[in-house]
Amino acid sequence: MSPNKPPHIILLPSTVPSTDLKIITLPHPHTLVPTRYLVHPTHGLHEIIKLTAPTSTPRSWLLTPPSKLSSPPKWLRNGQILQDGSMYICTLMDPLFVLLPRLFPTGAVDVVNMFLPVDDLLEEITKGEEGDWEFVIKSQVTERRLAAVCESVDIGGRKAYKPSREKLLKVLHGKCVRMARGELPATMEEEFVRKPLARPVAEIMAELAEEREGARSVKELEDNVGERGGVDGTEAIRMGSPALPTPSDSQSRQPRLAEASLEISDLLRIRVASEFISNSYLPVCLAEVLSDCLRKSHDFTPLDNYLAELVKIRQEATAARNDYTLKRSHSNEEIVDRKRRKKEVEAVEKKKRNVSRAAKELQMVDKKGMPKLTAFFKKKAA
Repeated sequence: MSPNKPPHIILLPSTVPSTDLKIITLPHPHTLVPTRYLVHPTHGLHEIIKLTAPTSTPRSWLLTPPSKLSSPPKWLRNGQILQDGSMYICTLMDPLFVLLPRLFPTGAVDVVNMFLPVDDLLEEITKGEEGDWEFVIKSQVTERRLAAVCESVDIGGRKAYKPSREKLLKVLHGKCVRMARGELPATMEEEFVRKPLARPVAEIMAELAEEREGARSVKELEDNVGERGGVDGTEAIRMGSPALPTPSDSQSRQPRLAEASLEISDLLRIRVASEFISNSYLPVCLAEVLSDCLRKSHDFTPLDNYLAELVKIRQEATAARNDYTLKRSHSNEEIVDRKRRKKEVEAVEKKKRNVSRAAKELQMVDKKGMPKLTAFFKKKAA
């Protein structure tokens, strides 16, 4: 390691030995931007993900040599502090993803339309491409994954391969289903499954109110039968006795949206898995093909209907809130106007109460024909 460059913190899978590792550059399968990957001859390709601490809570690393190590590395010396608190995580990645844009290009005609040995096939699809493809070609994992999306024949005791779109769709479909049936990460499950399927609070509160009302009605029926005597109230309700008062059928309750069923949740997980794989590892043309394949393999109608009903309920709830806010605003204006008028009336009454007795008596005098007081202070004419 160069003494002028600070080291980086990289976490490797425990199954990958630290020897024979290479960091290579390949075009990203979705964006085609040059991207760093970690490759091992027997363990295959690994994706490198950088985790950065938020700027609001900066982090740093304190590196110290192990106590059992007699001679620490020169770059570590007696210890070192890294101001950059970033960390890199290497996770196993299917090398098939980086090969897909070459095996199945955007055009309708495939680059390879004949059976070729694996070495010739890899050389054909990576010819003229930028990147460290020789390390991918030499990896033992690549041939196994290449066979999963190719038709194969035996030619002279050797396997020959030709890309197959049918087998590719089968592999991608299997990845989506396994990811959905496995367990999505907690953050993805919360953000993309639970939140979109969550019922509005108004629906839940209305349902609880209906349950309480139903329990209260049953209790009243039992009490009524107990007062009349005879069979037990619960037994009478079970027997459907016509003599018992029953809740009015005319008071029909508004149907409520039930919780999302397991089928709907699983369909949404499959859709989330396909979108994640498409946006992370597939070129746009193959992402569209995968989406069409999933629509043909799964009936997403129950999910779409449920989501549409949720959107309708949320829109109605928003409109009701806006209407309530508007009515409350008008009500506040009316209250302010009443208070203003009341203050004006109180001011007039207070003014009347403050008039002296002489002024009140003067107001009662008939002043017709009497000159005003100011008439006595006018200048006399010359």
